[in-house]
Amino acid sequence: MSSAAVTNTTPVKPERGVPRPGGEPTRFERWTAPWRALPNLLVIGAQKSGTTSLHDFLARQPEIRMSRIKECHVLWKSGWIMREYRAFFPLRARCFAEGVRHVGESTPYYLFHPEAATSAKRLADAVAAEGRALRAIAVLRDPVARAWSQFQHAQRQGAEQLTFLEALSAEESRLRASAFSHQHHSYQARGLYAEQLERWFRVLGRERVLVLEFRELLAMDNATRERIRQFLGLEIPVAGAFPSVNRGGSERMPAEARARLRRFFEAPNRRLEQLLGMRFSWMSGDTVHESAHDAAHESAHESAHETAHDSRVDPLAERDVANESLPSED
Repeated sequence: MSSAAVTNTTPVKPERGVPRPGGEPTRFERWTAPWRALPNLLVIGAQKSGTTSLHDFLARQPEIRMSRIKECHVLWKSGWIMREYRAFFPLRARCFAEGVRHVGESTPYYLFHPEAATSAKRLADAVAAEGRALRAIAVLRDPVARAWSQFQHAQRQGAEQLTFLEALSAEESRLRASAFSHQHHSYQARGLYAEQLERWFRVLGRERVLVLEFRELLAMDNATRERIRQFLGLEIPVAGAFPSVNRGGSERMPAEARARLRRFFEAPNRRLEQLLGMRFSWMSGDTVHESAHDAAHESAHESAHETAHDSRVDPLAERDVANESLPSED
């Protein structure tokens, strides 16, 4: 299947409040868009891999301002307008006055959507014209556990009526038939990380894409903090506790589905290992599942995020869902 460390714990909040999921820029933000910054940092996914907690964590760093609205959902759309995109971000003058090095946003769909990386070339060129470089962070989770987490998310949002095994069997035909399914029923396809990362490597270069593993994010030890600091060129150490990550669905994945997914991801995981030159614990056949500790982890922020609805779907999906509001990505 193809997818078509710690010195200052005081939160530093983005302009006009704590980042929140969903929504659109205010009238004032749209009116002042020409004076607003373009992002030079993207958290691109993967979905259900802690991106909301990472967004909030980055927003609390003194040299970073993340968008007030998490999941801008712009770069995968055709014909997006640079001025309208600026409305999501803080004023350039304020960023300059406060010594901000990076302005960013987090949309997990960017890693998976086949057009997002190509579209980001426009953004990269615009940012380069300002003397900055566009960078991206991708968080990878065991694709088996990630698929189950996405399925539970879709069920809670009322976007999935099939059983997990039925959904896995139907996935390929669903993705061909519906853009809505491409966004919400892509349980296996979203775990094909190598081909997704390759698109971003081609656009930005390998050195401008930081790949983190889900467990690294949860631990957020000094080594991970230093990797983030060096990648972003920050002068101030990456500070503060990582936002609490507490729960997922209590239902266990069916054993038959787990075995099926392990087989499905064997070859894609080998391809990912070759691409990155690193081996994650879940790439091994003897890693049956995430530990009980890891499997229970979903961000408290992400849990709250699931209650927000998002109508920003691929225009092709409009024939499927009319004017219904849709579940958010993460």
